[in-house]
Amino acid sequence: MSVPSIAYALQNNLDFIALSNLDAGVYQVTTQLKVVTTAIFMMIFLSRRFSLRRWIAISLLFCGVALVQLNSVGEKSKNAVLNGNVENYLVGITAVLCTCATAGFAGVYFEKMLKDGSNTPFWIRNLQMYSCGVVSAFAGCFVSDIETIRAKGFFHGYSMLVVFIIAFLSCGGIYISLVMKHLDNLHKSFASAVSIILVTIFSLLIFEAVHIGIFFVLGTTIVCFAIMLYNSVNE
Repeated sequence: MSVPSIAYALQNNLDFIALSNLDAGVYQVTTQLKVVTTAIFMMIFLSRRFSLRRWIAISLLFCGVALVQLNSVGEKSKNAVLNGNVENYLVGITAVLCTCATAGFAGVYFEKMLKDGSNTPFWIRNLQMYSCGVVSAFAGCFVSDIETIRAKGFFHGYSMLVVFIIAFLSCGGIYISLVMKHLDNLHKSFASAVSIILVTIFSLLIFEAVHIGIFFVLGTTIVCFAIMLYNSVNE
């Protein structure tokens, strides 16, 4: 279980590199390629085969989520360019492509372990993976921020809000594991697409600065169509 755990930790660090070197719009679009890499790794590791209709649905999901994400990054992209924050395009693109590869690999590998037919309980599998993740994350933390930790302590900046976020993300990780055990990674990708749409809608109701544009409407329509198209085939 250390294999997907280390892959997830690597993915998180690659995300930071990509965000530091890419325009927000480019990052949001290219990172959705993880849907395609997930399908490819499912073919390699799980011997899954997808019909043409399902490949079209997967491609539409990539396009739809990318459009939804672009709804909120237009102004951020302009500010990034004006402030000179876009640094090394080649490094950023390489990092985001590696992120997509590691995300697809780790998700499918974990799904394979959950469905391997062994007697290892579901909760033990989760504990094994997250324990390895804690170790690898600690190692990266001390390598990159050891001076800050020495000066201010490891828990500097923690607040109740941070604790609540950690708790919610932990519960979300368990739910994702359940989805992969009883369904598969692509169903998880479709669920994630719906969650992005719902988050945007709730943000519109809560925050004044959020707006819904043509990208969001078009992207949401494409995502909904992709979900119906994918589930119209029994495989």
